[in-house]
Amino acid sequence: AQSLVLFSIGVVFVCLLCAVLVLGKRRKKLEDEDSSLRNDVEMQDYKKQESTMATSTTGTTATATATATKTVSTNQSMLSACLEMENANEGALKSTADAGDAAAVADNAVEVP
Repeated sequence: AQSLVLFSIGVVFVCLLCAVLVLGKRRKKLEDEDSSLRNDVEMQDYKKQESTMATSTTGTTATATATATKTVSTNQSMLSACLEMENANEGALKSTADAGDAAAVADNAVEVP
């Protein structure tokens, strides 16, 4: 009777050991599947971010191009204004020189007795 009890305890122990091993393998398999699914989700998120970044970069490039075009246009307008001012200054200098010449002629005319 005592050996039957020991045998029964041994059988139960072996069954529990097998159950633990089988459940451990199943758990490992489920963890691997979960990890694989998480990697897939992370890859999809990464691709979405990459796509969003590409779109954002394109928009930023378009904005920078528009800004550069506006800057060039502004610079051209400023250059035109500077050229007009330079022409006006040259005209004023010529008028001043002409007035100076006229004054010199007038001085010479006055000095002649």
